Amino acid sequence: MSIFKQSIIIDNSDKGYSLIELSVVVAVLATLGSLAIPNILDTLKLNRIEEAKALMNSYAAECLGNYRTMSTEDFSKSSPSSFSAERLETLGYSVEKDANTCVNLGIIPTANIGEAGGGGAAGGENTLYAMGFTIRSSNGQITKRATPATNQSSLKSCRAWAGNACGATEAQKAEWARLAQLDKDKQNCDTAAAEFATAKNSGATVVWDINAQSCTKTAWYFEGQRATSEQGMKDMETAKYGLLCTQWQSEQQAKDPPTTAGPLTKKECGNRKFYFFEGINVGTEAAFEEKKRQAAILHCNLERDKAIKNRYSGLYKGVIGAPGECSVDVWMCDGNLMGDKQAYQDSKCGKKDEEKKIPEKTREELIQECKNQWGMLCRYRYYKQNDPRCKCFRELGI
Repeated sequence: MSIFKQSIIIDNSDKGYSLIELSVVVAVLATLGSLAIPNILDTLKLNRIEEAKALMNSYAAECLGNYRTMSTEDFSKSSPSSFSAERLETLGYSVEKDANTCVNLGIIPTANIGEAGGGGAAGGENTLYAMGFTIRSSNGQITKRATPATNQSSLKSCRAWAGNACGATEAQKAEWARLAQLDKDKQNCDTAAAEFATAKNSGATVVWDINAQSCTKTAWYFEGQRATSEQGMKDMETAKYGLLCTQWQSEQQAKDPPTTAGPLTKKECGNRKFYFFEGINVGTEAAFEEKKRQAAILHCNLERDKAIKNRYSGLYKGVIGAPGECSVDVWMCDGNLMGDKQAYQDSKCGKKDEEKKIPEKTREELIQECKNQWGMLCRYRYYKQNDPRCKCFRELGI
């Protein structure tokens, strides 16, 4: 016999949960779900963002490797070899338009493509944010950027990626654009100088000025070899061709005005062709034409500035065939440029011109004026038909 006494109670009543109690439980579960599910989705998206950031960091490291091993021109066109648009698609990202090279690489949420702004703060996505980086081809400096999403949950991640450049100001964007243009200008300048030297040209050309950050520094070459100065180039030239060739070139600069012509040749200078602009040999026909174009623009701008300074009013005629804006006619009012003829007519200058207008004479008035002046002479047929003073009789058919 068991020492434990087991008591089994069987309840056969019909008692249970009421409909109100069940409704309350369902409502509580729904509320908890509405709070938990968005947080779970945000967490999943934040994980995707961190994975995208890891990919972008790997791309940046690869691009820096390219910078160390490639020429400036090749680097500007290069992309990370491991870059995969398909891999980014799985994370909800796509490549930003015109931002797929090491110089400028960016990604944006796929849901925002075609939406306003195309970035992280607009369109259909509110947690994933746009991010990217730029690497300057001139010095390898890397700058990260990002556009924060509307959902503040990813703001810390955005700042961890780009720092103060998370939500860059217009001033920052303008500075980035300026630096990018500066690198492009330097690359073009270096390429032009290299082509000048490769073609074994002699004379003056321009190279990049580090201090002025512009392609304005004069460099002297002799048959593709860079000289330390103009005198150094002349010494190299004299050593090869003799003093007569060097003296002849110096004479072009000493003339009044200095020689601007090309191509010129000199027996003592061998088979070389010279393109002199204001007495200086610029080496090539292309450089010669560019110097003339720049001089024409400078002259045009000086003349226009003079008109502005003298408070010119009316239509300022451009120079036909001149480069750039020099050929464009512009309206001025007291030296101020007007948008178009209508703007000039609406200005105080246009109104003054309107007041000064002499009303056109009627045909009857012209006939009477003609008769009063030359009527006695022109009443004779011979004079009416032949004498210059009777021109008004013939034109008006009197």
